[in-house]
Amino acid sequence: MFDRLTQYQWLPLPWAVKEKLASIFNINRTGFTHVADGRLVEDGYSNEDLAVVTKARIEAYLTEQGIEVKGNDINASYEILVTSILDEIKKKEEEDAPTQTIEEAENSVLKDSLNAMQNTIAKVKDQISSGEVVIKNKKNAKTKQESK
Repeated sequence: MFDRLTQYQWLPLPWAVKEKLASIFNINRTGFTHVADGRLVEDGYSNEDLAVVTKARIEAYLTEQGIEVKGNDINASYEILVTSILDEIKKKEEEDAPTQTIEEAENSVLKDSLNAMQNTIAKVKDQISSGEVVIKNKKNAKTKQESK
């Protein structure tokens, strides 16, 4: 039984989890990404790279985070670790999520556009009533100075 992380456990993880784990455990990436038939075969992290993630280090990290470690093997500790990281990522995404729905944002943009058009119409009406703009026909509008 292994007491360290392997590529078999690592490879299927979402990239955000891998980045977090690499940061926590200072995992160096020494290889290259290999994709075959549209499937990720290697992501550049070798078993040697991942050897720094041991059961003892996982449990020490979880203990620092205030998470109780119940399992006696690395798989149980690893599962708790990945779950806690996924929860952290989900919480951050929820905090960073926009507070408006798409419909609310669209309505806000439409309302702003309508207000801008109403302001423009009001300005043109003021210019017409003050004589700044003289309308000769519907196609041509000239300023008072141009019409002289």
